[in-house]
Formats: sequence, C-alpha cells, structure tokens
Amino acid sequence: MKKAILIALIAMAASIVLSQSQAFAGKKNDTVVLADVTKLETLDVLFAPHPAVVNLSKYYMDSLLWRKPGTRELLPCLASSWKWVDDKTMEFDLKKGVLFHNGEEFNADDVVYSLNWMKDPANKVQIPMRVNWIEAVIKIDPYRVRIVCKKPHPIAPNQLLGLHIMPKEYHSTVGAKGFQVKPVGTGPYKVESFSPGGKLVLVKNANYFKDSPKGQPKIGTIVYKPLPELQTQIAEIMTGDVDWIWNVPSDQAEQLKKMPNVIVETRQTLRFIFMLMDAAGRTGENPFQNKKVREAVNYTINKQAICDNLLPGAQPLKAFCNPAQFGCFTDVFQYEYDPAMSKKLLAEAGYPDGFEVSLEVISKDLAPVIEAIIDDLNAVGIKARLTWLAPQTYIKNRREGKQAFSVVDWGSGGIMDVDLTNQIFFTGGGYDYSRDEQLTELTKVAGSTIDPEKRKEYYKSFFRNLSEEAYVVPLFVKPTNYVYNNELDLFTGDLEWPAFYRAGWK
Repeated sequence: MKKAILIALIAMAASIVLSQSQAFAGKKNDTVVLADVTKLETLDVLFAPHPAVVNLSKYYMDSLLWRKPGTRELLPCLASSWKWVDDKTMEFDLKKGVLFHNGEEFNADDVVYSLNWMKDPANKVQIPMRVNWIEAVIKIDPYRVRIVCKKPHPIAPNQLLGLHIMPKEYHSTVGAKGFQVKPVGTGPYKVESFSPGGKLVLVKNANYFKDSPKGQPKIGTIVYKPLPELQTQIAEIMTGDVDWIWNVPSDQAEQLKKMPNVIVETRQTLRFIFMLMDAAGRTGENPFQNKKVREAVNYTINKQAICDNLLPGAQPLKAFCNPAQFGCFTDVFQYEYDPAMSKKLLAEAGYPDGFEVSLEVISKDLAPVIEAIIDDLNAVGIKARLTWLAPQTYIKNRREGKQAFSVVDWGSGGIMDVDLTNQIFFTGGGYDYSRDEQLTELTKVAGSTIDPEKRKEYYKSFFRNLSEEAYVVPLFVKPTNYVYNNELDLFTGDLEWPAFYRAGWK
C-alpha cells in the first residue's frame, strides 16, 4: 500500500512540476544536499566503516594515494611520488606546502604519527586488518617516509587509500573521541558543523593544494542529512530540498524518471551481497556445520529471478567476489536454482522437515529482496525468522561469533582487489565462520605474493575450494539507482558514491 501511494505521489508531483517553473535551491545557494538512511555517530572511518562515512571521509581527509574514479589506477595524493624499494618497503616523497584545515603544515611527522597511531592495538580501530600489516613507519627527512610491511603485502598501496593522514598536534590534543566529531584533514572540504545523528555540513577548502589529483572543489557547501524513510527522501528530491539520493528501488526509480528536474541512473557498485553461514559452530551446534545443509541453501535461492524481478541491472554472482576486483575467479562449481535438490540434501543431512533459524539483516533498502530470499528458504522447509539489526549491533554480533545465518552487504573496503575481503572472512578473525585451514593458508600465501600471475593461481584454488565447501551463498553484485538534481555536473561512473568533491553546476 505504501509503495502504491508513493508511486501515485511521484506521478502527481511530476505533473505539478511540469506546469511550473521551479528553481532548485541547490544551485541558487551553491549547496548540494545528500541524503541517506545512515545516522552518522562519528566521522572517523577508523571507527565507523559504513558506506556513508567511508565515502564522505574522502571529502575532508586525504591519503598518501588516491584511486582515480572509474579505474583501478592509483595516483599520488599527499605523496608527490612513490615506489617499492623491495618486496616489503614503500618509499614516499611528500608534497610540500599542504596545509591542514586548522593551519598546521603537513609533513612526514603527520604520516608517521597517523599510521603508528592507527596500528597501535590499544587504539582499537574497528577493522584492524586495514593497518596490522604495517611493521614500521620511518621518517627519512621532513618530506620523505618509508612504510615497511611485516611481510610482502601486494595490496598495501590499496590499503593506504583508506588510511587518512591526521594532523599530529591536533589529533594528539583532542584525542580519538574529539577527532570523531570534529576531524581536521587536508581534504577539498572542511567540516563546518556536525551533530552526531544529525546533519554534517562541509564547506569548500579555498586553500586546497593545487596539484591534488582530486581536483579543486567547485561547489561551495555540501550537506549530508540522514533521512531514514525512503518516502521522505523521495519527497525531498522532488521538492528540491535534497539534490541526491541512492538505493532507490527500481519501481520508484522508474516513476522518478517522469520528473523533469532530476536524473535517474542505474550503476554497478563495488558492493556485493552474500549469505554467511556458521559452518564452524561459533554460535553453538547448528545445521550449517553440515556441508549438505550449506549446499542445500546454495541450491535454494533463485538468484536470477531476484535480479530480473527485483533488481534490474544486478548481476548474479558466480563466486564470492566482485568481478571488477583483481583476483576474482568465477570458473567454479555453480549451484543452479534447484529446490528439489535442496530438499533432497536437507533430508540426507537429517532435516527432512527443515529447521528454524534467525536470519540477521542490516540493509533495509534490500527489503523486497530479503522477502524473496525468505520465501525461497521457506519453500524447502528452512523457516527463516527475519531479524533487522542496527549497524552497530549487527557488526558486533558478527565480530563476536553470534551470527548463525546472515545476509551480508559488503563493500570490500573500497578496494579493487579480493585480498582484503578474503583476509577478513577467512583467516580466523571475528568475521570468519568457516575456520577452514586450507582456505586460510591460500588466503595468506596469496596475500603475501607480489607476483600478480602467481596470486591469480592461488586465488583460483581458493575460490574453487570455497565453492566446493559451500561456506557462503554468493548472491549478486549490488546495483544502485542514483537520483539527482539535473543541474549537477556529476561523474557517476565509479563503483562507489559519485565524487561530489569533483562535482560542479552545469
């Protein structure tokens, strides 16, 4: 009923706008307003690795390197140049004359302080895998540093993309909690105001260094505001109170195409969706410890129908990786949709009548998809109880081994390489629900091999073994529908959020 009302409202609003000459406030006020469901409690990506924080942090913070949107190409950012000295050591020449937003001058001391602080276990960053590969950070001179890996680490340059450099003096004064609500970086935008759970206001950094690969900021102000309800987001994009929303369901996106003042685009993302089962028994004795049950679940989900009917533009996954990533090997055993086979396997596993289980989910924008998944499970006797959880609770449960069965919406840490994902889910950490020694060994050896061709061979073995053991159910690459103000000059060809720090007005 809500959906029908919403579609009717969109149609009515379109006819009203067509009959009026409406000026969007965004361009008039040189302000872009972004809306998303997430209520930000912190602005420090080290303590909130959620998509909104991961993407917004690039606006006010910079890293040594930067990935050119729409490519895998890495360019120097706060570095002026860099090189591998040996298999474990990178050397960076740093840009001179770069200022933090509070006026502190950027130099090697800030790099050494930032990376050492991040890798210190006492500081408890939320995903230590991002930094625990660092052995040492060495200052050679005021504008040159070396980063030494504990072992050969081929994705180290990619890892650095998410490690933003903080001003030593300011961060050591305000501490982690102070920095989470008032971060100071060198980025193209500065944090003007932020209320945890409320709005974030960013203003253009007029002193942004001229040779940044990110380009110079053009739009004066960028505002992020949380709008948990889709109906509210759509209402505000129609009135011009919001300039950009995403994750709009396909039926509403089609209706919004009737609006004359917005652009609707469907884009692939780096995110992929999969189902995780507790094969290791971390939650206690459970059906997923039986390989036949895991195989049955893999045969149960009609991925193609979900993509065709609920997620136009989505791609069914053939393996536990996004095809855009380096090392993604998809020539593995495929569990085609076969509910009869699923029932047979469940009976052979000792569950002829199925079983009950809680299915933990975080991504409410996937609600119709989750309903379809539950219908498929119920059809073979797996009675899944849907449990929606807040992000913090969901992540805490997963990390502490309390998730027997879950749907995972995974962004790969923004890295165009399979290594980080494999390291997080298959090397015995909090996210590992298989505890498979062979997969752990393959992950570790691939993640410490510099030669890309040898890495590909290790990943071939990894993904084939993973598929045969059916530890996860790969579902699909997650597309997104962007809806945005048609007066925005915006590049939307990347696999994450559009880079609004590069955007302008037409």
